[in-house]
Amino acid sequence: MDKADIERRVIALESALAHLQAELQDLSDVIAGQWQVIDRLGGRLDSAEALVGRLDADRQDDGGDGPPGPA
Repeated sequence: MDKADIERRVIALESALAHLQAELQDLSDVIAGQWQVIDRLGGRLDSAEALVGRLDADRQDDGGDGPPGPA
């Protein structure tokens, strides 16, 4: 293998590395976005659970022992 072959291989490796680094950054950005969505959904779930707990407590305070009937 002569110097020109080695240089071509190094250039090809550098190019492949640059593409992989860009893909890694893209994946990192996607994961960061997904964590933001997960955190937001976790907050909404906490709020929904608190609301259900309050509604259940109100129902029990009203003497109800079963699910509410139709409105």
